[in-house]
Amino acid sequence: VRRYCEAREALPDADMLMGVGNLTELTEADSTGVNAVLLGLMSELKIGYALTTEVAGWARGSVRELDCGRRMMHHASRRSAIPKGFDDRLVTTRDPRVTHPTEADLRGLQEKVTDRNFRIDTDGEAIYVFNCERFVKDTNIRDIFPRTAAGGAAGAREDRLALSDILCMCQIGVTEEERRERQRLAVDLELYADLEEAGRSGDLRRAIDYRDVCESVRGLLEAGSFHLVEAAARGVLDLVLARFPVRRAVVRVRKFVLPRVGHVEVQMERSR
Repeated sequence: VRRYCEAREALPDADMLMGVGNLTELTEADSTGVNAVLLGLMSELKIGYALTTEVAGWARGSVRELDCGRRMMHHASRRSAIPKGFDDRLVTTRDPRVTHPTEADLRGLQEKVTDRNFRIDTDGEAIYVFNCERFVKDTNIRDIFPRTAAGGAAGAREDRLALSDILCMCQIGVTEEERRERQRLAVDLELYADLEEAGRSGDLRRAIDYRDVCESVRGLLEAGSFHLVEAAARGVLDLVLARFPVRRAVVRVRKFVLPRVGHVEVQMERSR
């Protein structure tokens, strides 16, 4: 660079050529930025010719980059402006402009999320943290953290949805006599989750569909075969924790089998 400056000072009107390939080919870096800087020097020193090659993988496209860059530098020089806002084709490894998704965009993305890993994004004003189970919006990340499962049970919101007397006919029992006829079971469920978004938006997609819960539990018990009430209760717990966005579940399964006894009941509770 110093020699080019000295040559231009000594020969102010001479045609000059710069071998930019000596730098782009021998430097293992994307050539776009290197070419842009060299073209800026060429513009300042009024060097009218460039020599380049496209041998190294990171230098492929150098001819196109020099053509794009020379136009950009010429535009900036003629207007005494910075080389910005004219052509962004030399921006190849970053977004030329930072854009923010809207809340609607992020809610649409959440609908496609199937795991509980949290995503963090912003629309430029609020912060959004979401996974398949919850969608939290705030302007202070410290207020958001306690409202996620990662924030611990003490700070996480825990609302309750209760379903009573889900009735079904199930093959259950230890003895052959018990298993010969299907028996009536009654199931109570308590599901604990953050229901704030459902309550605020009125959107079923943000809620736990209790009709789906009932049909799923009934389908499991009526299609399955169990020896013990405990096994039936555990199967219901596994189902609701796997299929629905709940953090904790309590199940009570009642079996009506003993004479002069209203029912036999097993209660189990599990958390994620």
